[in-house]
Amino acid sequence: MPAVTTGLAGHAEFAHQLESELDEYPDERGEILLEAGDAWHRAGHPQRAIELLAEAVALGGENGGNARVGLAEVLFGLGQDEEARAQLEALRAARPMSPVPWHMAAELLEHRGELDQALIWFTAAVSRLSDEEMASRHLWFSYANSLLAGRRRVRRALGQPADDLDDSVAEVNPFTVDLDSVLPTGTPQETAPLSGGTRLPREVRIL
Repeated sequence: MPAVTTGLAGHAEFAHQLESELDEYPDERGEILLEAGDAWHRAGHPQRAIELLAEAVALGGENGGNARVGLAEVLFGLGQDEEARAQLEALRAARPMSPVPWHMAAELLEHRGELDQALIWFTAAVSRLSDEEMASRHLWFSYANSLLAGRRRVRRALGQPADDLDDSVAEVNPFTVDLDSVLPTGTPQETAPLSGGTRLPREVRIL
């Protein structure tokens, strides 16, 4: 299995490498800033994380919305709750069409124990699923199922009775995957870009 960068120093190294790619992949600047900001946060450098995530927010788009949630997470970690909530309110006011930033915010609030607010964000995320995505919700590996499972989890924690969407959640079917057969060889730092100059993500964030 490919070596995985771990520890504060490893996350910092990963963040440095991501930043080195900003000029090489200008069309993916928002995504790279988001990844690098998250890596700096994990490396224990919140101020650098804030700088990069704020730049990603300024670029707008879906990555900008996701960056707002990342920025809120860093600010909560610093005890700057008012500033963190301002980021979430700005995201709410922007009303992004993608369910992803709503989902990320829901899980952030759930992790903080703010279940009532988390459910509001989960509901907003579900309302942004396309008809095609909703049709796939019965597949346990689909994004819609993951989102609905999170909504159900919070509703259960709040003591709410199951509704039709809760009942539609497919349970995860555990199985073993040989990652060597599906992942590129080499460490994250050695992974080469795809043909055509497209970056191959070195880290996948599972919601």
